[in-house]
Amino acid sequence: MIVLADPTGQYPSERDLAEFFRLSPAESRLAVALLAGKKLREIAPDWGVQITTLRTQLSSILRKTGVTRQAALIRLLSRVPVIAAGTPETK
Repeated sequence: MIVLADPTGQYPSERDLAEFFRLSPAESRLAVALLAGKKLREIAPDWGVQITTLRTQLSSILRKTGVTRQAALIRLLSRVPVIAAGTPETK
């Protein structure tokens, strides 16, 4: 799998993903890490959790977002619009 990252780093925040998809804080944190190109086997030791915990969280994220594969999840998350803080809202 090839993951392309946005060079501007404009990813949705954990909070945005949590609100939009009703993810738990742990799930939204994992979603952002996956979107940034990290792998479960890299995340687990960094976060001090078992990879099985991350797999369970990933399964829940897939269910809540309505996709069935991690690649589809990355595509979906990369299309979530990002609004920069301080940007005036249009009426």
